[in-house]
Amino acid sequence: SIISDSKSEAQIMGFSITEDGESFRVTALLYPSLSSTITIVSSHRNTIWYSGYLSEYVPEASGEVEK
Repeated sequence: SIISDSKSEAQIMGFSITEDGESFRVTALLYPSLSSTITIVSSHRNTIWYSGYLSEYVPEASGEVEK
């Protein structure tokens, strides 16, 4: 789901994943300044988080080498 936080002006995206008996909860906070924090909580591992700035996603080439 994606919700807006009017206080911080952040967009908050969250979803859950279950794989081979392990569950994950992923939360991403996306701010107007393009800063972001992503948190991944696991049922079997330590919580990890990333923070940084968003940029445009540019997919890599399909494996072709440019000459």
